[in-house]
Amino acid sequence: MAWRIEALVAFASVCGIVSGADVRHGHVWKSGDGALVVDDSGLRWSEAKKPKHDRAWTWQEIQQLELRPDSVRVLTYEDSRWKGGRDREYLLKPLAPGFAESALAALRRGLGPKLVDALPSAATVTAVWEVPVKLHYRLGGSEGMLRFEGREVRYVSKEKGESRTWPLAGIELVSSDGPYDLALSTAERAGFARGPREFRFQLKTPLSRENYQRLWSEINQTHGLRPLAATIRENESK
Repeated sequence: MAWRIEALVAFASVCGIVSGADVRHGHVWKSGDGALVVDDSGLRWSEAKKPKHDRAWTWQEIQQLELRPDSVRVLTYEDSRWKGGRDREYLLKPLAPGFAESALAALRRGLGPKLVDALPSAATVTAVWEVPVKLHYRLGGSEGMLRFEGREVRYVSKEKGESRTWPLAGIELVSSDGPYDLALSTAERAGFARGPREFRFQLKTPLSRENYQRLWSEINQTHGLRPLAATIRENESK
């Protein structure tokens, strides 16, 4: 069962703390007032009139957190008896404009690849390479630009809720069926079984073998896997 926080908040960022006051938390029968805070230890929600509804999660207690401009979705390790023991989610929304962007840095530090960054942020660094793409779903999809920025892969789309930013540590596997195809298997949990989510892109212009190999190599090195050629050279020099 999801908890819903109706959160039109004013925020302040001081010493790593991002807080929202006058937050609305929707219960089954009525809503309650409270505050939402992100700090260096984790995330907490406090409700003034009903403290039994307070919630606090340290970073390690959060299985995944999806951050959008107007909402935060927290997937925990708690069992939900109303959903057959599935992991419980908490939905916090809507957030005030700017709140999510202010909390992003603290969430990245605390969660690493457990953070799903779905903010439509503009590119801030020069891309190693970028290609126009269509992101395929079972039915339909979205269009945008796929950028490899060295430490991150970013999908930039004008369509609501479609953008993603993945640190290389959040990409478990990259594969391709040809110069017009690229698939990223990510740490994002999705579906009924909460399995790894694959993002498959149809490329509108071909991706060169060299650019694909560079992305593949960087992802594998991030996960502690060295290219075979480098290992052979090292062994030959001994």
